[in-house]
Amino acid sequence: MNYRIRRVTTADMAALSALYKRCFDEDRSATWLAHKFATGPLGDELIGCVALTGEGELAAFYGVFPLQMCIGERQIKAAQSGDTMTHPEHRKRGLFVRLAQATYALAREQGFALIYGFPNAQSRPGFVKLDWTFREPLQVYRFSPKRSWWARLRRAHPAQVAARLQTLSVPLADACFAGSSQVVHDAAYLSYKQGYEESLLIKVDEVRLWVKPGARLDVGDLDAPGSVSDEALKSTFNRLLSNCGAKSLRFTFHPESPWGRRLAPICEAHAGQEPGFYILDDTLADALNNAPLYFSRGDFDFF
Repeated sequence: MNYRIRRVTTADMAALSALYKRCFDEDRSATWLAHKFATGPLGDELIGCVALTGEGELAAFYGVFPLQMCIGERQIKAAQSGDTMTHPEHRKRGLFVRLAQATYALAREQGFALIYGFPNAQSRPGFVKLDWTFREPLQVYRFSPKRSWWARLRRAHPAQVAARLQTLSVPLADACFAGSSQVVHDAAYLSYKQGYEESLLIKVDEVRLWVKPGARLDVGDLDAPGSVSDEALKSTFNRLLSNCGAKSLRFTFHPESPWGRRLAPICEAHAGQEPGFYILDDTLADALNNAPLYFSRGDFDFF
């Protein structure tokens, strides 16, 4: 079968919503997808391509989501690879590679320097075919303190957790994150993320946390003065969990990043997902050859 490859547009959102349901069995509305593609404040919008059948039906999609990254002393236009999907009736016809190559060509034309992502075991072979470079896995850290009977009584429904966290929220302009990720986590980035996934910037004691509410709090990033000791950090985490009724905190960082090192002694840890990247600007090669890439949980497209 012949397929027509073109750039994705806002008019494709309804068809993408149906394809999302068919491929992942998840309900993602056209409005939700439109918010996810609304990356204009971060640089560019609609960097991706679709494959259409001769009858004009959407067969597959590959897209990336623009953002800003710091590599060495440079701030660059980069993007996360995400939401790759092919309708079951059109798989094993090379559409993934064709769409990825078309998307990378488009991104290069628009001045992007790097594509990164966290392929799962199923999609990783496709990225290997695209000559991606992979690095050591990130580390997942779980803080789950021993709980008293009173703390167990305070455990709340996720909706209650979200409501309690609202009392701790601070303006996005107060976002102050450095060293944990090379993705720029400024007010524009956090605001974009809140457009399609629920998250909050909160402050407890001297610690700022970017969190996604739930029975377990997923932490996109955090910041604290260097003077905050490990014991004070543990006390803050305990107070946060007790006050909002969540049962644990989950972080994701590079093990050698500043927060990876600080969380290791006070959290349970296990290997997370393996980051990979594709260089569009060859002048970045030297800076990326041997240096680690720092990411946090807030850099995943589902956060």
